[in-house]
Amino acid sequence: MNRSNISLLKTLVLMVIVLSIIPACAGKMSVEQAKQVSVSMADVPTFVPPPRRIDDILTILEQPGQFDKAVTEKLKARADAEIPENADGRFFTGRGTAASELGRLQQALDDYNEAMRRMEEAGVHNPNVMRFLAAVESRIGNFSRAVELLEESLKISENPSTYARLVNNYVLMGKLEKADQTVRNAVQFCAISQNRRNPPFVLRCDIEIAGMEAYLLEARAKYIEAEKFLRQRIKLTQMWKEERPGWLIQMKQHLAMNLLGQERLLEAEVEARQALTESLGHGGKDSLLTVSISATIANILRAQGRLSEAENWRQRQPTSSNITGFRMIRTP
Repeated sequence: MNRSNISLLKTLVLMVIVLSIIPACAGKMSVEQAKQVSVSMADVPTFVPPPRRIDDILTILEQPGQFDKAVTEKLKARADAEIPENADGRFFTGRGTAASELGRLQQALDDYNEAMRRMEEAGVHNPNVMRFLAAVESRIGNFSRAVELLEESLKISENPSTYARLVNNYVLMGKLEKADQTVRNAVQFCAISQNRRNPPFVLRCDIEIAGMEAYLLEARAKYIEAEKFLRQRIKLTQMWKEERPGWLIQMKQHLAMNLLGQERLLEAEVEARQALTESLGHGGKDSLLTVSISATIANILRAQGRLSEAENWRQRQPTSSNITGFRMIRTP
């Protein structure tokens, strides 16, 4: 039997299984609909339970982690760059972005503020720098400041990423009506923009709209529905792994938190472990992202009823000199 026949047989078998579990009242599902269900199920990876010993999970912190070394080293070189005498706002923006991707939020905060100061002195109001700074302000709990920056950014130039950051902050502040309206504005913008036939713009819209849908669904405790959008977002963002590795790891942490909300605790642990391994390999123990994911794992262990292990983990989990005085909030 050739590969195409094997593939067809697998699809037909899965279709039979799907049709057999659908209630009688929904028995009119078409073959095409069944195919769509099989495709959506294929997007969910096979679940492999994690080891059940606390020694195993503690060992993760003693390991160097796993991530693309070339990507990490490139970002570290940018983040550690010395300030040249003729440094302008663009230099600080680039350095701040690299620092943010590595989880060095204090440096990112300082660099973005310096970038804005120098640009404004030159009479330039850059909407992208406003968005970058807003993302950091949000991650340390300054939602009002983040919203102020994002709203100002949108007045200068519309951008799907700005809309997405604004929706996330509105949700965190409990302003769901504003969040709903902002999503509608974003969808309309993506549909009528002059860039709507530009593939990178379309990809950005797809990623950000998926994120916005997930934020709103989770705000209404619809974690199951939100999971589909989170997985879609992660899949699409793989294309930007070299440019936005920290953002991609954050998305994986977000998926773990979503599964925790669904009480799918073993799956949540698996996703969180993977995110932690990547964060250690990318930003190291001193990264805010590593600290945040460690806190997520502690919450998962508590939810599993492994209280003593959660406490043991809490005592061993890393702290960061990059976040002194900061309050960790769910990241977009």
